Amino acid sequence: MELLRTSLSFLSVCALFASSTLFTPEAQASDRDPHFIYEIFTGSFSDSNGDGTGDLPGINAKLDYVASLGADAIWLTPIFKSPSYHGYDVSDYMTIQNAFGSLSDLKNLVQNAHAKGIKVILDIPVNHTSNQHPWFSDHSLYLWSSKPTFLPTQWYKKSGSYYFSSFASTMPDLNWQNPEVLSNIESVFNYWTSIGIDGFRLDAAKYLIKGPNGEQNMPQTHTLWQEIVANVRTTAPNTYFVGEVWDAANVIASYYGTGNELDAAFDFPIEGSLRSSITAATNTDLVNALNTQLSTQTNAFFAAPFAGSHDLDRLATVLGNDVAAQKLAALTVFSMPGTPVVYYGDEIGMPSGNAKKYPGDLAKRTPMDWTTETAQDKDQTSLLNTYRTLAHLRLATPALDAGILSQVTAIGGGALSFVREGTDTSALVILNMGNQAVTNWNINISSSFGA
Repeated sequence: MELLRTSLSFLSVCALFASSTLFTPEAQASDRDPHFIYEIFTGSFSDSNGDGTGDLPGINAKLDYVASLGADAIWLTPIFKSPSYHGYDVSDYMTIQNAFGSLSDLKNLVQNAHAKGIKVILDIPVNHTSNQHPWFSDHSLYLWSSKPTFLPTQWYKKSGSYYFSSFASTMPDLNWQNPEVLSNIESVFNYWTSIGIDGFRLDAAKYLIKGPNGEQNMPQTHTLWQEIVANVRTTAPNTYFVGEVWDAANVIASYYGTGNELDAAFDFPIEGSLRSSITAATNTDLVNALNTQLSTQTNAFFAAPFAGSHDLDRLATVLGNDVAAQKLAALTVFSMPGTPVVYYGDEIGMPSGNAKKYPGDLAKRTPMDWTTETAQDKDQTSLLNTYRTLAHLRLATPALDAGILSQVTAIGGGALSFVREGTDTSALVILNMGNQAVTNWNINISSSFGA
C-alpha cells in the first residue's frame, strides 16, 4: 500500500483514520472542556452594519456557520474598550468597544450561542492595560521605578519616573505584587461570568510576576492563577481557562498545576513543528514535538493544538496555498489530544493580506472572505468541507476526542504514526509529511491497540 501526500491520498488516510476506531461512549477530559474552539478576530469576522468593522451582531448572525463547522466554543479576541483595533491594550474591562456593539448585543450573542450548544470564551489581557486606563493614574497598580532596573530597554519615562512594559510603551504592566490588582482583576472575571460568559483566553499568562532579572513563569504567577481560578469558580464552577503560554512544552505543562490551575494552554511546540514538518516535507520536527509532549505533560488533555492564530502568518500563505498541505495540517490538528483550535478563515484557506493594504499584523487579521466560504460550501471536496468532516469525525470517535497519546513512531520517507488510546477503544493515526509516496512501510503497535 502506498501512503501519499496529495488531495486524493488525504481521503484515503481519512478512511484509515476513521475505520480504526469503534464508536462507543467515552468521557471527555472535563465537563468544562470544549471539544473544538473556533477563534474569531472580533473586528474582522462579520460586519452587521456596513461600517467596515466586524461586530457582535455580525458574529451572532453567523452562529449557524460556526455550528456547521462542528465547533462548540467561540473565542473572541478582546471586545473591551481600547484605543487600538486589536484590543489587547484595555482601557476599561467593564465596557464593550463601541464599534463591536453593546452589552445587550453580547448578552444576545451568548443566549443564542448557548441555544446552539456553543460556549463563548472572552480574551482577557491582564498582564497589562492601556496607558489610557484610569488605573494608570495610580502608580501602586503598575510597575514603576525611579530608574530602569531589569530589562532596561523596556522602561519608559513619564513625569520623572519610569514604568515597565513587556510589550509596548502604550501597554504598561500591572503590579501583581499589589493585592489590589488581584482583587480588581477577579472582579473583572466575575462580572463577565455573571452575564453568562463560559470561559477566558488568558493573554500573556506567563508574565504576571517578574523575577529579579525580568524572568517569566515565576512560582508566584502560578499561585495567582490558582487563586483567580478558585475565586471565579466559587460562583461559576464550570468556567474554562485556557492560557497563552508561548514557551517550551514543559513550561506549558506546568500551568496545569495539580489540576488546580488552568484547564488548557495553547500547544505552541506542536504548532511550530507541524508547520515546519509540512514545509520541509519531513517527519522529524513533529515526531520530536510529540515525544517531548509525552515526556512532559502531567495531563493528557492539557495542551490545545492549533495551526493558526491571529499572531501568526496565515497558514495558507506559509504552506504556499497548497490545499493538500492545508488538509494535512487540519488532519494533524484534529488528530491530536486536547482541544483543537481553528483560526477563522483557515478553514477556507485565507492567505495573509497584501502588506501595502494591511501592514504589519493587520495582514494576519483581514476580513473573513464570505464569498470564498459560499463557493466552498457547495464543493464536498473543498478545504471547508474537509474541516467539517474532520471535526465531526473527531466528535463521533471517542478515542480521537478523549484518547491519550501513545506510541509515536517515525516511518521512513517522512511519515509518522501514533495511537490515541481511549477507555474502551483506540485509534491509529498515520500522517505523511513527505512529498513522496511511502511504500513498504510497517507499523508495530502494542497488543493494547483496539482492545
